[in-house]
This record gives sequence, C-alpha cells and structure tokens, in this order.
Amino acid sequence: MSRRVVLGAAATVAVIAVGSAIVASRTSEDAVDAEAIAAADPVRFDVYTSGRGVRLGIDATYPGDRQLSGGWVTIGGNVDEGLEFWSEKYDDHYPKPDPFPVAAGTRVLIERGVVPKCDAPEAVPVITLESRVSDGTTRSDSYRPLNLDEYLAAVDTYCHLDPEVEVAGSRQEVNGDFTVTLTILNPTRETARVESGAFRDGDTTWEPASTTVPPQGSGELVLHGHGEGCSHVNPWTTGHLTVNGIAPEMDEAGSEQC
Repeated sequence: MSRRVVLGAAATVAVIAVGSAIVASRTSEDAVDAEAIAAADPVRFDVYTSGRGVRLGIDATYPGDRQLSGGWVTIGGNVDEGLEFWSEKYDDHYPKPDPFPVAAGTRVLIERGVVPKCDAPEAVPVITLESRVSDGTTRSDSYRPLNLDEYLAAVDTYCHLDPEVEVAGSRQEVNGDFTVTLTILNPTRETARVESGAFRDGDTTWEPASTTVPPQGSGELVLHGHGEGCSHVNPWTTGHLTVNGIAPEMDEAGSEQC
C-alpha cells in the first residue's frame, strides 16, 4: 500500500477464541476493566511511540465480508472514540468510505492513537470494533495486545520523553513583519514553561514570547518579529528558546520555518 507506514512487525490475525481470564484487581472498577480485558481476543498489536502518544494498530482478516462502522480504545476506564481503517483497495481513497467495506480474506489495518496515563502505565488497552456482517447482523469485537510487553515498553518510552518543539508554520509580510508558530508537545507529568527571549541579529529583531503547556498536553507559541524571519539565526538555533530553562533539541525537519 503506497501511502501506509507499517507500525512495527505486521501480523495477520483471525478473530477466534476469547482470551484467558485475567485476575480482577482490587477495586470494583478494576474488576470491570479486568472482565473487559479477559473478554477481548488476544492479538498482536503494532505500537509506535511519538511525542503525541502511542499509536496502536492491528492487522486483521475476516472469513466473511464486513462493513466496519467504527469503534474505540479503552485504557483503564478512559475511552478514545474513533478508529482508522486502511486496506490496499482503498489506500488512495479520500475520504475513506463510511462504513468501510472489507471483503472476505482481505487484510485490513485498524489503528488509533492514544495518550497513555503515565500515572497508571500498566493499564491494558482494549480495541473495540463495531461492524456489520453479510447477513446484516451487527457485531462488536474487542482485542487486547498479545504482545503486552511491547506495548508497556512503548508506554514507558512515551512517559520518559522530553517536551518536543516543532515549527508549525510561518508568515512573512511585505513590510518586513513576520510570525512563526511553534507547536509544543508535552508528554511529561509536569507543566512545561516555554520561553523565547528577545534578541537582534543584524536588521532582524525577535520579540519575547512565552506560554505554558499542561502535562501530557500540547500548545502553541506564536513568535513575532521584523526583518528576515526565514533566517537560520533564530531563537531555537541560538539558545534563546527554552523549555523549563533548557534549550530543546529540534531535528532538522521540525526546525524549518520557511
């Protein structure tokens, strides 16, 4: 599929038996979660970590035709609505058909990005998929990670990431004024204080700006200036931009503003 990025080792799974029971936790809410996890089919999850969270994916094939209508991911009582579907037949179709048709024996990739709770990293995700089969029956299937250790490792990686800063866009006016918008992702459990100090480079001036980003949240910081806004001499290459007092490391792709 030309526009897909595989999130880890792909494995085709068939919807088969219910997984083995998992011992209920101490509280009644945990017991409900444990029951839902036990009722889910164990399949391999593809996992990918970024500053935006952990992206989950499963490869599936079904013995009969299906119309995939939607679903959600549950992690420790938190519900993230909406799933994304990909197949070779509809790889270049935008928007994707809704409901999403899957022919018998056809591989379909089911994905969703989530933001794990770092204060409960051991919570197990359950993907619930709603669909209609060829006889018109509506059904609901749920899946839990067979490779739980890989998922927990991805969560641990996410929960120890530093805040990320990227250039989201810029605008240069004919009179020399410019703006540069930065996106900040904060996967940490602490509020991130982002500051950009005022400075001058030749005829180009940058005004001071600051913002705060909540724990496991995202935000924007809009920088204003006058002169050459596309210069490689800017707040993040000169140390004038800091996150909690430390200059962030920005990769080349994320630091290009023009």
